[in-house]
Amino acid sequence: MFQKRGASRIKTSVAVAFSSAGDLLCGNIMNISCKGVFIETDTVLPVDTELALRISFPHDLEIMDIAGRVAWAKQASDKSPAGVGIEFVGISFEDRRKINSFVESNLPEKQKGHACNIADEAALL
Repeated sequence: MFQKRGASRIKTSVAVAFSSAGDLLCGNIMNISCKGVFIETDTVLPVDTELALRISFPHDLEIMDIAGRVAWAKQASDKSPAGVGIEFVGISFEDRRKINSFVESNLPEKQKGHACNIADEAALL
């Protein structure tokens, strides 16, 4: 999904609530990077749909509220589930740091240190 953007991603399974145009929806984050997520959901939204995500990682009680947009969408097939690729467009430095830490802690040992360069992003703030 986001590999071409240079951010490491991990497979995961995290429940997520998201809303668009007043509709509250739910799904399951199947992979995540510091730049976005793939959400498996029966509700496939059109590309460029803006939405609000509520994400909480296992063993962390704090909920992150993150703005995103649908970068791509796909219908279910025999080989894969329906879902949407979400690009984060409104995310605080602190939430990006949390996501980076979650991704980094779940990367294989030889890939650690390459989740996302949030230091460069901090310099842009």
